Amino acid sequence: ESRQVDKAYVALVQGVVGAESGTIDVPIRADLSNRPYQIVDHTHRLPAVTRWKVLSFETDRTRLELSPLTGRTHQLRVHCAYAGPGGLCGPVGSGDGRAHPILGDVLYGPPAQDLDSAARLMLHAGMLTFADPQTGRPVTFRSQTPF
Repeated sequence: ESRQVDKAYVALVQGVVGAESGTIDVPIRADLSNRPYQIVDHTHRLPAVTRWKVLSFETDRTRLELSPLTGRTHQLRVHCAYAGPGGLCGPVGSGDGRAHPILGDVLYGPPAQDLDSAARLMLHAGMLTFADPQTGRPVTFRSQTPF
């Protein structure tokens, strides 16, 4: 709630992302008529912000580090699958209409996504940092990415 926890995730996304890094600032909210889905909603403006950077380019996919600055449900999954301006497909005003959903995402990936390319959702919590409640010093935990 007070944004004192830093998190970093590793994700494999479909396609080759056209930039090295950026920030996705696209508001999302629950799709009330179709739970558990979340949707982009520019009207109600519930903020959702994710910083991202490319870790590597692979043949037909991109390995990203994703750092959520807000904590909306399914935020990373929705942000990666979003094909509009301000998403992974380009800066605000230049969206090219290509989404880059996380491989293995059965909720937000395209229906034709080849599930053989991912036996699971290719999203992994790689790092967590917070202040130790007793000492106030930062504590960091890291987990090796299994894919």
